[in-house]
Amino acid sequence: MMAEVPAVIKAYREHNKGIPIEELHHRYFDVLHKIQESKKKKDIPALLSYCNMALCLLEPFIKYEKKEYGQVPPVIPAIPEAIYFHAINGARGQLKNIQDIVEFFPELEDYQFTVEQGFVMLDVAARIRKHVGGNPGCHQNKLKKVLEFDDGRLLSRVIHYMEVAGQLERKKSGKTYELYVKETKKISSTQPPKPSSPEKPTKETIEYHLERPEKKRRWWQRRDK
Repeated sequence: MMAEVPAVIKAYREHNKGIPIEELHHRYFDVLHKIQESKKKKDIPALLSYCNMALCLLEPFIKYEKKEYGQVPPVIPAIPEAIYFHAINGARGQLKNIQDIVEFFPELEDYQFTVEQGFVMLDVAARIRKHVGGNPGCHQNKLKKVLEFDDGRLLSRVIHYMEVAGQLERKKSGKTYELYVKETKKISSTQPPKPSSPEKPTKETIEYHLERPEKKRRWWQRRDK
């Protein structure tokens, strides 16, 4: 019995309706490039926007890769990046959408643990925000005990992403950091991205497409250090 198609997948299919799969596949890699650039610039609103676009293109990307290469690249950057930032933004609905996507495609099975971590991070981020907001200047190395949360690595990850997103400020204090809450707008988008007008191709873009078998697939072979 086939699994019921989640609402988010139906919306994405409607959005991509009538567009050749080759074109959608090209768009995926263009968006992937923009995700990487946004991450370097720490432009979180743009990063999340491009992650949402990549998720919208994920099904045609998977189908094309399996048809042409017999497998799907093991690294899908949009999934963890979207999960972590939606988690610290408190966007539970967005996490549920990604959960539905991951559970629907067998090729994404390895990301189920990341999804589970996302929901944990969502709750931990809310607790951190509440505690730090009521105790400005509290020490980061005391949070495990205060929050009664044993996973120090995950706690540090949440703090890192909250700092990158401009939600927390850290100030060095001896061997640890003082934490302060910063006011920021939460970024959330529940609708598939609207189609954008194609940009005028640059020389770099043309070469990028021409070298697709080598150059494009290197995106998922390369891991951030």
